[in-house]
Amino acid sequence: MDVRKISQPQNAYDTVRVRKEKAVEEKQRRRTDDTAELSPEAVKLFQAEENRKIDMVTERIQTGYYFRQEVVEKVADELLQQFTHP
Repeated sequence: MDVRKISQPQNAYDTVRVRKEKAVEEKQRRRTDDTAELSPEAVKLFQAEENRKIDMVTERIQTGYYFRQEVVEKVADELLQQFTHP
């Protein structure tokens, strides 16, 4: 029985690797080509909502809301969750 050595055994692997690399490059290229535009009305609505949130936080700071025991405990619990289950 005559057993011949395969001349280039890595070719199949290289072909798959090259295909994967090309797919990743294509995906990245498409991402950079994507664009999104917001209408002036959408920008105004976003800014209004951000201002509303800032006003709410400012008011809560001034009234001592964040220093209440239940709020401090909730924040501590959330931080613990973030650090133990990222």
